[in-house]
Amino acid sequence: MYYLGSPSHAFQVMRQEAIGFTNANLNKMPLGLKVLFGNDADKDGLPDVFEQAVGTAKDKIDTDGDGFSDFRELSTGYSPLEKNKKLIFDNVLTLKFKGRILLQIQGKGQAWYVYPMDQKRYFLSRPTDAFNVMRQLSLGITDKDYQALGGK
Repeated sequence: MYYLGSPSHAFQVMRQEAIGFTNANLNKMPLGLKVLFGNDADKDGLPDVFEQAVGTAKDKIDTDGDGFSDFRELSTGYSPLEKNKKLIFDNVLTLKFKGRILLQIQGKGQAWYVYPMDQKRYFLSRPTDAFNVMRQLSLGITDKDYQALGGK
């Protein structure tokens, strides 16, 4: 159990608790799009840092040119990188790592949080963004449960 009182606390938890994951395994988990932060150069609903993490073009609304925005494709389970490609997810893998922070070991070491309520992975870019994601998606805890875990 961790106290997340500031962005630096969130970043520290990310570094300590993250599990290394390959791109192939990360791509088997659906993306959460309801908590995104940052500048969006092409105004497609996906921040530039997020687009860099998933490989889409930050200056194109529709990276693969199929007529659907990158945001729409990701939100409906299609690849924004290949025309008409339905993404295939591994629910068993996703359930195994729900509630965990995953560190993308290939690429630039991006971090992701697998939210237990919707089994989607959420991007944790900068410490401030990670803090806000964790605050918005936190499940909370009762005083009784907190005390049972050793909290005071």
